[in-house]
Amino acid sequence: MDGDSLARLAFSSILLLAFCTALFSMYRGRLSKGLQDAAIWGLIFLGVVTLYGLQEPLKNALFSQNVATFDGGDIVLYREDDGHFHADLRVNGQPVAFLVDTGATGISLSQRDARAVGFDPAQLRYLAQAQTANGLVDIAPVRLESIEFGAFRDTDERDFVNGSDHGISLHGMGYLERNERVTLEVESLILQR
Repeated sequence: MDGDSLARLAFSSILLLAFCTALFSMYRGRLSKGLQDAAIWGLIFLGVVTLYGLQEPLKNALFSQNVATFDGGDIVLYREDDGHFHADLRVNGQPVAFLVDTGATGISLSQRDARAVGFDPAQLRYLAQAQTANGLVDIAPVRLESIEFGAFRDTDERDFVNGSDHGISLHGMGYLERNERVTLEVESLILQR
């Protein structure tokens, strides 16, 4: 331990001793009241630490604004904290969370999401490859019975399952181009049909 650290330790010990002495003299003869006050402050501190630790999940649960549908059926996606747009769609009746990726050609399901909507990724035929940010990946063509996105519903869609599972399904340009107008603003993406 160097001299600087030793001096800080000595100073902190003196402060702690002075604080404890002041508390002891303040609560002399009233030990139960002092313990009660200490317990209350301890619970307040624990509550503040807990709320701080849960601030992100609480914010996402209370203020989630991933998709909003307005009059006329327009869909507005709001930019998430990660800087991307995310979309919650129903594929073959099952909820699937997508990352909106203008670099992707169409809809590309992750292996987990493919299973959730009724495909067995191990039984699919990976007949093509796609260039991604992570390099070339094998893709298997699939036919989706239905895709629901807010008020929009499409049937008999030809899309893909990603052979190299990166955990998230992609919502690409092929599907975005079905809209009459796609408007990108600073914090929102507006889709109109």
